[in-house]
Amino acid sequence: MFLGRERLQLRFQPGQFSQRSIALCFCSKNFRHHRFIFVMRSENAIGPAVLAAQCAAAGIRLLTFSSDQVFDGHGKRAWLESDAPAPLNLYGMSKAQGERDVLALLPQATVVRTGAFFGPWDAHNFVYRALAALARREPFRAATDARFSPTYVPDLVHTCLDLLIDGASGVWHLANAGDVSWMELAARAAELAGVDASSLEPCTTAALGEVAPRPRHSVLASERAALMPPLDDALRRFITERVAFAATLTLATEAIARATQRAVAHAAADAAGIARNRAAHAPGATADDATTARRVAAAG
Repeated sequence: MFLGRERLQLRFQPGQFSQRSIALCFCSKNFRHHRFIFVMRSENAIGPAVLAAQCAAAGIRLLTFSSDQVFDGHGKRAWLESDAPAPLNLYGMSKAQGERDVLALLPQATVVRTGAFFGPWDAHNFVYRALAALARREPFRAATDARFSPTYVPDLVHTCLDLLIDGASGVWHLANAGDVSWMELAARAAELAGVDASSLEPCTTAALGEVAPRPRHSVLASERAALMPPLDDALRRFITERVAFAATLTLATEAIARATQRAVAHAAADAAGIARNRAAHAPGATADDATTARRVAAAG
């Protein structure tokens, strides 16, 4: 979430969590399930609402993020900002609740719905994992029966900052222009990166073992403004920026290794000096003893 420069002191208000909800979380036989519900509501609904209330009181702008998972995926057209949410899973439900609560408490807030993220700085997003597996010629399965709008994180951040500067409010859909299936995204990324995609394996979403139901069509479009670059452009920049980031990371790792080696060498030299000094000044030490100590320290 983006806030103004002012420092916020955030507190959960009395009654924010009912005793019954807490008891359900920690006393139920289905502990993990209820704990998951508690965490989802806390992070995606209650937390943003608390921020919205504090920002409203302090007169601070707020931008918060939601998801394409607030839609049920029925139909074939892209989802617009004015479409009514109808989430299928707990994550989408908590995001939809967060949207409602934030805008009720702070109508001038900006709520940004996005699709699945990918960015050059982490090794956990789908595009990176797909390219890494394919480059190693390992099998990589990707679903063909779900379509969505991928979102390149640098583009998202820049556009969000523009919205804040412009004083935008309400719900906005921000995703790179273009929609794909997971299979198509992996294949297109491999093509642009010059990676052999022969080990790419198409499958259904069900075959991947997803537990929570997911919308089969969560493509986002905007009726307010088209602000994000095309997906192919984002993929090309991802490949270039990922290579640059990896090179920088390698240089940094090598520099750290060299600095560590120097520090170890200095520490060994200091320890040897201390040992020589103690041997030379020990009670009853002779010149021969000091010479022997110096030789032992040097050998160590």
